[in-house]
This record gives sequence, structure tokens and C-alpha cells, in this order.
Amino acid sequence: MTKKFFVAIILFVAAFLGTPRILAQIQMGRLEPISVVTPSAKIIMSQGDCEVRMTSQTIEIVVSAVLRVDIFTLLGKPVVSQILDPGAYSFKPDKHGLYIIKTPEGSCKVSL
Repeated sequence: MTKKFFVAIILFVAAFLGTPRILAQIQMGRLEPISVVTPSAKIIMSQGDCEVRMTSQTIEIVVSAVLRVDIFTLLGKPVVSQILDPGAYSFKPDKHGLYIIKTPEGSCKVSL
């Protein structure tokens, strides 16, 4: 068999195996940096280097060290998976519901 044939097979397998992973990353949301935390936000969790707050429409996360934050729906579908630098971040989900926020410091539920 020729070298071109093997290259074609490798590219096909790489494209086939890599596509779902890429699509999953595209569909996931992101935590956006914010400069000011909403003063009226309710504190849901405050442990170690992480504080999770909520308003009626957003989830705000304040971190004082580099942390990984994962947000899931109640059914376990990943919504956000991101490593955050120190600062304040905001996430506005597409729809209201119950979300689970998981960090190395702990986990909590937020209902929006």
C-alpha cells in the first residue's frame, strides 16, 4: 500500500475521532470576566479561594487563585468547563433551571 493511502486513513480517523470533541467545545458556554461584582448578588458558596454568587439571571464566580470551574445542568450535561485566573467572572445561561457548580473547593447548586 502506498504512503498516500496511509496518510488518507490517518486523516480520516483523526477527523472522525476529533469532530465530536471539537463540537462539544464549541457548544459549551464560557465564563466572561467582569470588573464589578453585583452588590445585591446572593452568596451561595464561599470556601477557600472561591465564592459563588447569583442574581436572578446570572451566576457570578469570584476566585483568588487559579481554579478549574465546571458547571453542569441538573441532568449532568456539562455547560462550562474552564480554568480561571484570579478575578470575577459571570455566566448567563441560555435558559432558567438548576445548575451545579463544581470547583476544587467544593460544589453547590444554583437555581435561576
